[in-house]
Amino acid sequence: MTDFLPSHQDQRRLDGKEGASLQFAMQLLSRIAVATHAERLIDISQAHLVGSYYSGPADCVFIEKLAADKACVLVPTTLNSSSADLQRPALYPANSPSVKSACRIVKLYQQMGCDIALTCAPYYLPQTPKQNEVIAWAESNAVIYANSVIGARTNKTFQYLDLCAALTGRIPEQGLYLNTNRRGQVVYQLRNIPDHWLAEDNFYQLLGFFIGDDVSDKIPVISGLPTSTSKDNLRNLGAAAGSSGNMAMFHAVGITPEAKTLEDALQWQPPIRTVIVTANDILKVKHSFTSTSKGELSTVCLGTPHFSLEEFKQVIQLLDDRKISKAITLYISTSRHVLKQLNDSHLISHFDQENIVIVTDTCTYYGDLIKNTTGTVMTASLKWAHYAPGNINVSVLFSRLTDCIESAVYGKTQINENFWKH
Repeated sequence: MTDFLPSHQDQRRLDGKEGASLQFAMQLLSRIAVATHAERLIDISQAHLVGSYYSGPADCVFIEKLAADKACVLVPTTLNSSSADLQRPALYPANSPSVKSACRIVKLYQQMGCDIALTCAPYYLPQTPKQNEVIAWAESNAVIYANSVIGARTNKTFQYLDLCAALTGRIPEQGLYLNTNRRGQVVYQLRNIPDHWLAEDNFYQLLGFFIGDDVSDKIPVISGLPTSTSKDNLRNLGAAAGSSGNMAMFHAVGITPEAKTLEDALQWQPPIRTVIVTANDILKVKHSFTSTSKGELSTVCLGTPHFSLEEFKQVIQLLDDRKISKAITLYISTSRHVLKQLNDSHLISHFDQENIVIVTDTCTYYGDLIKNTTGTVMTASLKWAHYAPGNINVSVLFSRLTDCIESAVYGKTQINENFWKH
C-alpha cells in the first residue's frame, strides 16, 4: 500500500506557509487521507456545506476563528438548509432564538465567500455539476443525487471536512471518487409492480426507503424501473433511501448514467445478492407510515427535499384554482432559486392564499416554524414523515401529493386507498 503523498502546494499549506486556516484545513484533509488509505488529494470543482444549520455555540466559535483569519473558499461553494427561514422571520415567535442564531452562522459563512443558497437541493441551482465532475458535497440526498442521477463524484462529505475541502479545493481520493468503489453490489429486481404505481412519486419513495433499510452502506442496482422515471422520482427515491440507510449512491438500469445495462452497473462482476421486490414489500413500508397518525388534520407540509419548479406546477394542476380550507395551513419548502423561478414564470399568484406558506432556507421539521402541531400533519415526503416525529413531536400521515392537496382543500383527510390495490 502506497503512503499518502501531499503535493508541493499541499505541503506548503501543511507547513503553515499560507496561513493558519489553510494549515488547519490541510491537516484535517491529510489525516482523513491517511485514515482512509488515500494516496493523494485531488482537485474539486465545487463544494456544498452543511454547516449553515446552527446546532450550538461551538459551531459559531469555530467559524468565527476562520472568518477572523480572513479564510476564504477557493472553489464555488453553496450552503445547505439553515435552521430557520432567514427571509421570513415573521413566521417565528417574537425574538425566536432560531432566527438569531441561524443568521449569525450564515453571515460568517458568507464572509468566507459562500453562496447563501440555503438549500438541500443544490442540483437545482445553475451550477449543477456534470458527469464525472469531482465535487465535495454534504447533505445525504444531494450526495445520492449527484452520484446516481448526474454521475458526478462525491463522498458523503462530513461537516467541517466539507469546509476544509472548500477552503483548499482538495479532497482525499478515496471512496466514490474511485471507479472500483462505484460498482453496484446488491440487485433489486422489481416483480409484478402495478403499472399505475410506476407513475406515482410515492412509489419511488417507498421503494427507496425499503432499499435503504435493506442495503445499508452498499450500492444498490435497481432493475425494472420504466425509462419514463423522472429525475424528481429518482431524487425522492434517493432521499428516502438516505433516510432509512447509509447508502451514498444507487444505479437504475437503463436510466442512470453508469447503468446502461445491468452488467455495466455491476462492472461485470456478480452481485453480492439479489432481492426480489414485490408490491407487498412496498405496502409494508407504506403501512408503517400511515398507521400512527392521530387527531384531526391541521397542517400539510410539502418540500422535503426542497420543491422543484415541476413539483410546484403539479400542485397548481391539483389545486385547479381552488382555495385551501381555512382549517388547514399548507407549507411548501423550497430554495430561493426555485422561488425566483416561480416568480419569473408568473406562477406565484397561484399560491397567493392566506394559509399557503412558501418557506425558503430551511425545512418545516426544524425548530418552531409550524404553528399548529396538535393534530395530524400530512405530507407527501417520506423523508419528512421519517424525521418530523422525532424532531418536532408531531403525528404524521404520509400519502400521495394528490391526497395531500385534496385534504388541504376539504379540511380533512382525503385518501384514495383504492390506488394501492393490486
